[in-house]
Amino acid sequence: MRGSKARWRPTAPATPNPPTTPAPPPTGEPGARLIPLTEWPRYHAWPPLGGLRHLAFHRDTNGFARCIRTVGRRLLIDEAEFFLWVEDQARDGARR
Repeated sequence: MRGSKARWRPTAPATPNPPTTPAPPPTGEPGARLIPLTEWPRYHAWPPLGGLRHLAFHRDTNGFARCIRTVGRRLLIDEAEFFLWVEDQARDGARR
């Protein structure tokens, strides 16, 4: 009797899972957070991924090299150093 079997139906959870903030990856430096370049948008809205890739590609000419750590082929952004670099860029731009 094929028609007598009850069909399985997924049920919605009673309470939706609250949004979670991604945990910072472990680093060797206390208080430092190294974020993989491709995951930057999960943590910050600016700069967008394309802009960040541009900065990383030209890092030797724009001073962005101080913000990047490489592990193999993976590029990690030092979050604290990034924001210091942004402040330095703002100061240097004001002098011109």
